[in-house]
Amino acid sequence: MKSFKSFLTIILLSGFICVAAQAAEKAVPPILTAEPERGVDGSRRVEPGIAAGTEYIGYAWPYDDLDMQKVIDKPVVVELFSTQGCMFCPVADRLFVELMARTPNVIGLSCHVDYIQIDPRNPQLSLAACTERQNTYATNNAYTRTYTPQIVVNARTESYGFLYDAVLKNLKDAMQSPPVALDIKKAKGNDYTLTRPAAEYPDAQLEIVQYLKPQSPRIVGGQNDTIKVDYHRVVASIAPVIDWQTKGAIIPLTIEPGPDTVGAVVLLRDKTHGILGVGEVKF
Repeated sequence: MKSFKSFLTIILLSGFICVAAQAAEKAVPPILTAEPERGVDGSRRVEPGIAAGTEYIGYAWPYDDLDMQKVIDKPVVVELFSTQGCMFCPVADRLFVELMARTPNVIGLSCHVDYIQIDPRNPQLSLAACTERQNTYATNNAYTRTYTPQIVVNARTESYGFLYDAVLKNLKDAMQSPPVALDIKKAKGNDYTLTRPAAEYPDAQLEIVQYLKPQSPRIVGGQNDTIKVDYHRVVASIAPVIDWQTKGAIIPLTIEPGPDTVGAVVLLRDKTHGILGVGEVKF
């Protein structure tokens, strides 16, 4: 086990974890561990593995000793920066889906970056807007680099998507200053109204992030060839609400569903504080 950890450390330090295209060239095959170790808080620490069919080798729900609904008792926005072309992403994709299923306060968005080449036979999920968003978060929070899979909590703290203790710590820390719930009501057709939050957010931007219906493609080509991955809440579009600050107490919103989108997350976000408010619309 000691030699295994040493070898894995060399891999991590060498940058072979699907980092941004300009920083990473080739990834080496992951090393699997038969029995996951335990972290200091009892959660499983599982090394990144590869997938086989619909099951991911080396993955198990890591927080089975915790009542996650009590731990995460306030809204939190979890953004997973992922890609079909990263061999470490399927484990993080699985964790992301389970977090939302087991923890209702987790409001998730899976943003597929476009700096890793994807076989064109696969569903086209990558967005330049996701790469731009990831870079914006890195700049705002002084990250040293961007990579996949990266989980960003409330647009502030980040970690590898397979380092479960780090993900849990960021989720717990986010409970200290959760975003406010945005009051969004349906009007006619694609029109909605948003009641302005009581607090003033002069530097914040309001944005509408639409996400796709769930899908489970079997990946073709690349490092994840033949792997079937469950994708939930993959980002389809990101659109700012222009001049929302001038709209008064009741802010009109028009949210026209895109092809295959089933909902949208409305975010109030600024550079310094991250996610300040969150609401959701289901189509």
